[in-house]
Amino acid sequence: MNKIIFFIIAICTGIINPSKAQWEIFSPSGKIKALVYQKENGNLEYRVFLNTIEIVKASSLGILRADEDFNMQLQFLRSETQIISES
Repeated sequence: MNKIIFFIIAICTGIINPSKAQWEIFSPSGKIKALVYQKENGNLEYRVFLNTIEIVKASSLGILRADEDFNMQLQFLRSETQIISES
């Protein structure tokens, strides 16, 4: 669960480089890599790897509510960097 929270924080705080249509996030140990990419239709997907083994296959990234769908035609607006210290 902590890894998922880190993944969401990384996206929201701009740890991911927005200059590409593909971003990589690594765990502190470097063993886990999350790959986030934007498809041509604007949808975001992610895959997760442990070393070189894919442990989470391509999955949609977004929010689906009863009144609105925040999965499709997403657009990058800006990036901010924030350092989180857990000491």
